[in-house]
Amino acid sequence: MITVSDVTDPNRCVHCDSPVSGHEWHPAVGQSDDDGRFTVYVFCDEGCLHDWKRTTDNDRDDR
Repeated sequence: MITVSDVTDPNRCVHCDSPVSGHEWHPAVGQSDDDGRFTVYVFCDEGCLHDWKRTTDNDRDDR
């Protein structure tokens, strides 16, 4: 059961900390942890999303 909803800073890329404009589309990933906490991660571009998945072992197809 998801009990808490969090969003990382939607104005910064979670991987490289670059500014992310709210006026255009950017990739994002949502994940639930074992405690049911759901977090949304925002990225500046597909490259940072790919690198984040690779470096954090989050490269599963169901995310």
